[in-house]
Amino acid sequence: TNSSTGVGYGHCINNGSISLGGNYTFNGSVSQQLNGTGTLTVASLIVTNAAGVSLGGSQNITINNQLRLGNGVVTLNNTNITVTNATYGGVDANGGCCYSTSNYIYTNGTGSLKRLMPNASGNFWFPVGNNNGSVLFTGINNTSGGLEYYSVRMIDSLSTDYNTLNQPTGTTITSNAVKPTWVIKENTPGSNNAT
Repeated sequence: TNSSTGVGYGHCINNGSISLGGNYTFNGSVSQQLNGTGTLTVASLIVTNAAGVSLGGSQNITINNQLRLGNGVVTLNNTNITVTNATYGGVDANGGCCYSTSNYIYTNGTGSLKRLMPNASGNFWFPVGNNNGSVLFTGINNTSGGLEYYSVRMIDSLSTDYNTLNQPTGTTITSNAVKPTWVIKENTPGSNNAT
C-alpha cells in the first residue's frame, strides 16, 4: 500500500495485490488492457482513453473514492468493479451525470459494477451498457433499508435458462422478447427495496 498515483499508457498484468492510496488513470491513445487474477484498490480510477480499456482475467477492483469515466468504454469481461464511496459522485462522467456511447461500462462477461448506496438516496448511476452503447442503464434508488451494495451487469440477449452466475445457458429467445437482460443484485438479498 502506498499513496502513489499511477498512470497507465499500455498493457499491465496484475496477479497479486496492489493498493494505491492515490488515483490510477488509464490515459493512452490506443486500447489498453489490465489483465490478471489479482486485486487492485485505488482512491479513484480515471478513464481518459477514447480507444477504451479492457479488463481481462478475473480481477477484483475496489475504488474508495470515485470511478470517473471521462472518455472511453471500459470492457469488464469477468472483472468486478466495486465503488465503496456511498455518495452520488462515486461514479462520475468527468464532472457530470451524463454518459454516452463514448464513456460507459460494457459488461460482456460475468463482471459487474457494484456500488454502495445509502437509503432514500435518489438515483445512483450505473453506466452499464451493451457493446455499442445503444442501451445504457440509468440508476437505482435504494428506497428502504440501510447501506447496501447493488451490482449491475447487462446481458445482450434473453435466454430460457441461466446458471448460478446468471450466465445464459438455455436457448436464446428472439421473438416476442425484449432485449437486453439486466442482472441486478443486492449484496444481502431481501434486506432492502429498490426502484
